Amino acid sequence: MAIWPDTENGFFYDFDFNNIEFSDKNLKEIEKEMQNIIKQGQEFVHFTLPAKEALKLLEDLEEPYKIELAQEIIDKWEIEISFYANIKNLPENFIEKLQNHKTDYLKLLQKIKTAYNLEKFIWNNALLFLDMCAGPHVNNTKELDPKAFKLNKVAWAYWKWDENNKMLTRIYGYAFDTKEDLKKYLDFLEEAKKRDHRVLWQKLWLYTIKPEEVGAGLILWKPKWAILYNELAHFIEKECNKRWYIPVRTPHIGKKRLWEISGHWWFYNESMFPPLELWMTLEDWQDQRKPKESETYLLKPMNCPFHVMIYKDENHSYRELPIRYWEFGTVYRYEKKWELGWLTRVRGFTQDDAHIVCTPDQIKDEIWKAVDFVLDVLKTFGFNNVEIFVSLSDPNSNKYVWPKNMWELAEKTIEEVLDEKNISYKKEEWEAAFYWPKIDFKIKDSIGRLWQCSTIQFDFNLPERFNMTYTDKDWNEKQPFMVHRAIFGSFERFIGILIEHFAGTFPLWLAPIQARIIPVSDKFDNYAKEILNKLKENEIRADIDLSDNSLAKKIRNAEKEHINYILVVWEKEANEWTVSVRNYKTKEQNVLKVDELINNLKEEINTKKI
Repeated sequence: MAIWPDTENGFFYDFDFNNIEFSDKNLKEIEKEMQNIIKQGQEFVHFTLPAKEALKLLEDLEEPYKIELAQEIIDKWEIEISFYANIKNLPENFIEKLQNHKTDYLKLLQKIKTAYNLEKFIWNNALLFLDMCAGPHVNNTKELDPKAFKLNKVAWAYWKWDENNKMLTRIYGYAFDTKEDLKKYLDFLEEAKKRDHRVLWQKLWLYTIKPEEVGAGLILWKPKWAILYNELAHFIEKECNKRWYIPVRTPHIGKKRLWEISGHWWFYNESMFPPLELWMTLEDWQDQRKPKESETYLLKPMNCPFHVMIYKDENHSYRELPIRYWEFGTVYRYEKKWELGWLTRVRGFTQDDAHIVCTPDQIKDEIWKAVDFVLDVLKTFGFNNVEIFVSLSDPNSNKYVWPKNMWELAEKTIEEVLDEKNISYKKEEWEAAFYWPKIDFKIKDSIGRLWQCSTIQFDFNLPERFNMTYTDKDWNEKQPFMVHRAIFGSFERFIGILIEHFAGTFPLWLAPIQARIIPVSDKFDNYAKEILNKLKENEIRADIDLSDNSLAKKIRNAEKEHINYILVVWEKEANEWTVSVRNYKTKEQNVLKVDELINNLKEEINTKKI
């Protein structure tokens, strides 16, 4: 046995089955046995053991993964180890003795087994199951509803997520208070399955993945996807310009030295692609036999050091600040193969990245504006339900290397802005894994799922490492504050979220194809082409189906691609300069004059109606 954390809607447990074959086919059998155990009313007994006795117990149980975890707990906290025993059909005094016992647990257990003639049972049979766990547990299995859980799937995971360790079998399950709650959740999953971007991509023809030829985690954007990307890019560019952001562009690679200065090479290199070594000779660049000079480059995992270098190219006065750089920067991160998740986790992705450089007295105003920016953009896509998490320093930790007054100012500013805006948020006291306080925005989609999205975070690291300065009003050099801001985060991931949020039917202003014209027969092809030209003149993205398919199949194909408006034309429409309009989203059908149709579509596009 390895680890078994609870999850938002259930749990999983990792096992080492020692090469015994195990698959989803076994889950029904296990579910049935679990239901039997619940009905038996088995007790859970909690006890703790001192470190040495706990390790001895785990050794006798032959549980190497638990031994490793226990040793880490003992090394870090020097505390006793917690255990739970799962007991069935034993006298009450057995439970009482076990609860009161602290030493020689194995000998006592053996005596009790002998006294009650239980030698024929083994510990991890239905009689006794023992596990190292912090708890808490229910007191009795009868407190559980045997119909309120379901084993979901079997997967695989490396021990401690390290590919150098053994691959374990992971069993996932859902668990709720009642069977009604479980059914509600399973119905929700069915709806989520219909929206899954890993399913819809084939219907929508948006992108493709070619791991063997192109590489895992690298997305190829088809024409429709490129249109969707461009619309998002135009939208965010316009919003940035309204808020006085300055556009910049930076390369896809940079010298290793840059990432050493920033600290990323020392603290982040496991998530970076291997270095690119370029060997040259000064006399003859073609002669590779006697290298005299080498250069090492890295694919950039983030844009910030480049933005810092742009800032440092000139001297800056306090009068110029704040400076707000932004770009659509493509970055590359070496995610492990088993961590890749189609659009939600990739190796190459484009960020709507921005960095704000400002003075200490400008921080509050900049955070205020950044929060407004994020919420305004999210509302445009119908994300009105946003949960906000504020990451703060751990007050009990002395690990933070940056000055306490900087931390306090940054944290105080974040909380003041959110409080004054009357925005509720959750505080998360965190350990010193990173070096800045931040705000995370998690959005709820149309079926209630929570997605990590936008981020606003302080950075005390880069201004110091790169010696960023500005001249204050007294002509003194000061170190500015720096704030990272990303709204979409990754374009790939955000579009994946949008596909599922809108179930593949995008708002008209985003839709790659906004209307499709379908002539009933080839007699009306010319009329259909006239309408197409008229729509394109009005910057409405439309196409035409001139195939030999039947009318019914043409309509089915358009619906399969989630085309917003299907425009059917035949003799009556051609004579009256009208179209028969089918709204895919609302299923409404009516006949409109072509000019009226165009006006309606333009209004829906311009107002960004959801």
